[in-house]
Amino acid sequence: MLQVNGSWIPLLSRVGDMPLMDYFISKGLPDRIMRILNRCRLYLRVLTLSDITSADGTYILPSAKRGEEAPYRKSDLIWPMQGKPAQSDWNIWAQELSSLEEKGSLWKPLGAWLSRTHQQWESFTNTGKTALFLCVGDHYSKLPPVESRSRYPTRSNTTPRFDLSAPGVTVQTLPINAVLVTLQRLGIGNATTIVKLNSSLTPLPSGPIPFPILTSGGQSRPDPSSVPPQWQDIITAAETRILTISCDGSYDPGVLSQSAVPTGDSRWAK
Repeated sequence: MLQVNGSWIPLLSRVGDMPLMDYFISKGLPDRIMRILNRCRLYLRVLTLSDITSADGTYILPSAKRGEEAPYRKSDLIWPMQGKPAQSDWNIWAQELSSLEEKGSLWKPLGAWLSRTHQQWESFTNTGKTALFLCVGDHYSKLPPVESRSRYPTRSNTTPRFDLSAPGVTVQTLPINAVLVTLQRLGIGNATTIVKLNSSLTPLPSGPIPFPILTSGGQSRPDPSSVPPQWQDIITAAETRILTISCDGSYDPGVLSQSAVPTGDSRWAK
């Protein structure tokens, strides 16, 4: 068995954030339930609570509870293959996550962003919510808000709304005051592309993700020079194809694969 000291431990991205598996462990759940929760987590490709939370940190995404990857938020990590769990597994997943909420809102909302996340956000707005920016390849599509047709302004009909099917204006960069945004589909009438915005109060920190990770082909993120010395021989071997490392996400209480990351309880990798 290959053992590596100084394993990669992801940094928490937000104030109040926590690893999901650590939270489930703290509940004292039986191994059978833990295996179910870990399968759901691997399928969604998430590590921490912030990975499944809205941009403003106030609620867990309904899509995450249903077992659907969040749109416009894709992980840039290389994950083990995990088939989609059964509906009964997702019911347990949603039930355990519900203990973090009351009436659809987190007991303890997440705060400001502390570091970049492995999720690549592709939806942004400015502080005034006067435009929606969607990442399209190497540029952004800028969408204006939909004009309200109501004669009588209310908080509901004055909230900026955007039509994802509308043509946007191509821009190369985001505005300086851009913040992350979660899109909430309204489904007004037959228009299922109409959304309102739930935006972060603080921008995502810039710069490289502040932790290294060994991925397929021996590549490291973000920079080989940031990899701890004990990883260098492994990376060299993988790059020359002398060594191949893989992880299928399976659970074994007695063994941790090299590509796993131990939590406070070494039985569960994340």
